[in-house]
Amino acid sequence: MRHSAYELEIEHMSRHGDTVVVMGRDSVVDPPDGTVSRRRYTNIWKLDGDVWRSIARHAHVVSREAAG
Repeated sequence: MRHSAYELEIEHMSRHGDTVVVMGRDSVVDPPDGTVSRRRYTNIWKLDGDVWRSIARHAHVVSREAAG
């Protein structure tokens, strides 16, 4: 997916051993018409050696707004 703009707000982050859960809201602007989608998301990260890797993501569109 390509977005022309992206904003992110983290509302909650918790660590459970070598796994981190990040939850919040984001908004993306989609070309070509500039529609703004506001979403709720959950990202799951896992520590792999000394590198954090994204292992799961869910995003749900809450609303869409026309450009302008």
